[in-house]
Amino acid sequence: MLENMRLDQDEARAAERWLEANQIQQAIMVLLEATAGSEPEGLSVNVTTHIRNVFQRLFRWHRNRGSDERAERFQRYVQNMHGLMQGSI
Repeated sequence: MLENMRLDQDEARAAERWLEANQIQQAIMVLLEATAGSEPEGLSVNVTTHIRNVFQRLFRWHRNRGSDERAERFQRYVQNMHGLMQGSI
């Protein structure tokens, strides 16, 4: 997941989509922070919810602007995070 987010962030930066790159960076930081320290949180409901919310915003932003390919890409993140959340309940 981290590698995919980094690839999407690189693509956003290359296309000068700064808001998108910033939002993805926030998701990356949440994931990195959840795996750091002596007692890592891991993919808790809190972590998956935060990441899902980031990509939900990006999905809606691109969908509303007719950028279907990007919207679909971000919708997959949302669906994956939702699936992880359902599995942890």
